Amino acid sequence: MIKKLIAAATAAVIGLGSMAGAATMNGDSVNVEMSTVLGGSQGLQNSIVGAGVEGNYYGNQFFDFDDATDSFSISSGSNYCGMTSCAFTDKVSWALTSLDFGGPLTGISFLLNNIGATIDSFTADAVYFSWDNVNIPQGTYLTLKFETAAVPLPASLPLLMVGIAGLAALRRRRMSA
Repeated sequence: MIKKLIAAATAAVIGLGSMAGAATMNGDSVNVEMSTVLGGSQGLQNSIVGAGVEGNYYGNQFFDFDDATDSFSISSGSNYCGMTSCAFTDKVSWALTSLDFGGPLTGISFLLNNIGATIDSFTADAVYFSWDNVNIPQGTYLTLKFETAAVPLPASLPLLMVGIAGLAALRRRRMSA
């Protein structure tokens, strides 16, 4: 009986450990804001991460968080002259905030970058990137890959294991007395 209890506790701890690295954004509320120097903020959109596109700007600039690849993509419904008129030189900026990966964001890389975008900065839960106004191609034109730190196990886990082992030893002692 004691051996079964210890085996079950060990299996639970191993299960917790494997779950710790499997954080998902699916169902999380995230903020996305696109802005231009000339036009200012185009609005803050609060989106729930799930299957399919999470939001859009102008009715044809769609953004999507992909849990399977830990990425964020922007696609265009048509080939057109940038976020502002081609007559203007303008900077287009995006802010992705309230990102929750279950651990801190440690880096960002481009999987696809057809517009010359650059990462301006990032924090443990936010990314800021921009590009100079350009002709935007139809289809997906930008994909960011999020790099995250492994989620640490709770510090109390070893203490929990010691407690379970202590209870098992106490029960064993009572049974033998």
